[in-house]
Amino acid sequence: MMITLVGVGHVFNIGNAVRKVIFDQRPTAVCLELDDDRLTALMARNRSQGTSAVYKSLSDFQSKIAGKYGTTVGGEMIAAYDAANLLGVETYCIDMKASEFFNRAFRNMSLREKAYLVFSSFVARFAGRKKIEDELEMFQEDDSKYLEEFGRRFPSLKRVLIDERNQYMGNAIRKLVSEGKDVVAVVGDGHISGLNTILTDLSPKIIRLKDLREMESGNETDTPAKPGSGNSQVSFSYTSR
Repeated sequence: MMITLVGVGHVFNIGNAVRKVIFDQRPTAVCLELDDDRLTALMARNRSQGTSAVYKSLSDFQSKIAGKYGTTVGGEMIAAYDAANLLGVETYCIDMKASEFFNRAFRNMSLREKAYLVFSSFVARFAGRKKIEDELEMFQEDDSKYLEEFGRRFPSLKRVLIDERNQYMGNAIRKLVSEGKDVVAVVGDGHISGLNTILTDLSPKIIRLKDLREMESGNETDTPAKPGSGNSQVSFSYTSR
């Protein structure tokens, strides 16, 4: 059976590239880094409905950044869903419920983590083109080191938002493969390395965010509107949630 892990950024205009990957791979199952409620809300363009305050705040932040790229948050997920429908392929939501894991992560955070998160989120709102691209380049050069630093600053967030969700999604993908499915899984690029490790015995094919952006390189809307300043660790919010 075949597994293709597709790493996306939720604020970039990469829908055409995601569709092309799915059309080229011709899977029998398309997996999305969503739960059923988030998919329903996304299709209705109401991402905040029924989610936690933390998730709503992150969604608002991502929406502002996506606007700089001429797109809307989650466009790549809708593109994957539409591609699956065109191929007559079943779509599976393989992520935990957002309201549950965000609330649990926030409850487990220390006061120091919470204070740093509030500060980082505030500063990151002013990130412009140069800072975003610099952060993405750092992440793409050595994502393990980048996530290690994220875990040092936000151990509770990393454990719940990354490690536990990686295991949850990895188990869901493995189950589909055991049922004879060829899988394309569309997930935040920050989850790719972890999922690759969890599924290493199944030799997944990897397509990263940088590959998708290169495929969309002729699209002018994939460029932020104006430069600005920002804080380190901001790109994590663009590549994983």
